[in-house]
Amino acid sequence: MVLLWLAWAVWLAAVWALVASILICLFVACVSVVLYAFCIQIRKVTLNDVNLVIHRQMGKVRIPLNSITRVEIKDDIAFDLRLWGISFFFGHYGLFYNRKLGRYKAYVKDGDQMLVVHTENRIYVFSCERRDELMTLLQQRIA
Repeated sequence: MVLLWLAWAVWLAAVWALVASILICLFVACVSVVLYAFCIQIRKVTLNDVNLVIHRQMGKVRIPLNSITRVEIKDDIAFDLRLWGISFFFGHYGLFYNRKLGRYKAYVKDGDQMLVVHTENRIYVFSCERRDELMTLLQQRIA
């Protein structure tokens, strides 16, 4: 009887160790996703003589002006398919897909101010505070 009780206690300890390790892994995964989303969060968009620059919390995305073929407004991103993307507290970031645009990279903090930039080999969707002004500037430079 003591042996049976001891075996049950060992089994229960193993189960609790497994549950604890799974919970720790889930916690680490959640924290990693939030940290990743924060790091790629868009801060600002600048335009210089050569590039359109999307400044993120960590790093920059430079789009050469001579590679831009078209600029347009995007209304909604909520129902686009996330291929390798995240929609979270900080916005929508990553690789997305919809039927109209195809595959595109998204850097969207404000879903009401989205702009689509088509280049020769990629499509970028991002948001900025003065979307209409930036769209006019870009259209003048690529014309």
